[in-house]
Amino acid sequence: MEINWKKYHRQILLKGFGQNNQRKLAEANVLLVGVGGLGCPALLYLAAAGVRHITIVDFDTVELSNLHRQILFDENDLTQFKAEVAAKKISQSYPEIVVIGLNQKLEKQNAKQLIGEADLVLDASDNFETRYLVDDVCKELNKPWVYGSVSRYEFQVSVFNDGKDVKPKVHYRDLFPLEPKAGLIEDCAEAGVIGALAGAAACLQVMEVIKLICGMGESLEGTLLSYNSLTNQFYHAHVEQAIISEDSAQEKLVKLRADLQKNDQQILHLLAYRKNLVHEIGLLKKELQQDIFQSSVWENSLNQRKQEAIQLGLNPSLIEELFELIHHQSLKDQEKLYGNSH
Repeated sequence: MEINWKKYHRQILLKGFGQNNQRKLAEANVLLVGVGGLGCPALLYLAAAGVRHITIVDFDTVELSNLHRQILFDENDLTQFKAEVAAKKISQSYPEIVVIGLNQKLEKQNAKQLIGEADLVLDASDNFETRYLVDDVCKELNKPWVYGSVSRYEFQVSVFNDGKDVKPKVHYRDLFPLEPKAGLIEDCAEAGVIGALAGAAACLQVMEVIKLICGMGESLEGTLLSYNSLTNQFYHAHVEQAIISEDSAQEKLVKLRADLQKNDQQILHLLAYRKNLVHEIGLLKKELQQDIFQSSVWENSLNQRKQEAIQLGLNPSLIEELFELIHHQSLKDQEKLYGNSH
């Protein structure tokens, strides 16, 4: 496979990158799920970086309301299939790239074949059904995938099912075990979206793809990166394999107690905190109609609780661990209390 080294000279110059990593990009096969607000800029940067084998799967057609964020398209493309148009335009700009546009929806009937043929998946879909399908199939086939999502003025990016070396593999269901009920979370057609924010999220997704292919740096595996564009704040939330039973929750509390050598009174305080937090987080989620990790409210609530813990003589680091625990454990509690879950 011949590579025009001059074309990629600026990134080859990077210390630790070189021709070897450029060759890895050229040999990689990436499945792009969705070519909308995330998928369009992601596709452009994948191609520009030198990823030579890209398959696009998207069943939708171009609409006028897409154009402010789906930057591959223009008014001449209206009513045409996005995957076809995107593949044609990338092929014209980068003739050395093999790009396949499939006018179809990713679903159970084709997901295993499409994901199985790729080295990794960049998910740029805009619905939970597809996202959970990608996670389940990638887990089954042992394929890493890069997640991205935009909600109003915030976005999230992470990597799932990478787990290189000794790291335990983390999945989307570890973060959000249950698919939310239809209509619970507004999509961009209902809540709105700014194109530049989708583009920023897509750039981070592509950077994660490049790192995964080249084996460079640290991926976002095990970390949910959130950005609030109104406050210019980034948040990093640790993600680990889900705790889904009350027994497991109690086991973790026992372990915390043993590790930190706390007395019975401390544990009683922590259990009281747990009950209060489940109720508090449930109310916040109901009010916001979105996951708490999508909002600075989570960070503010955590900081407030840590200050309260110090005043009560509790170890504030325990409160942070309990927040992670309760994020998983409160799903069941909230479903009973409020009749919804996410």
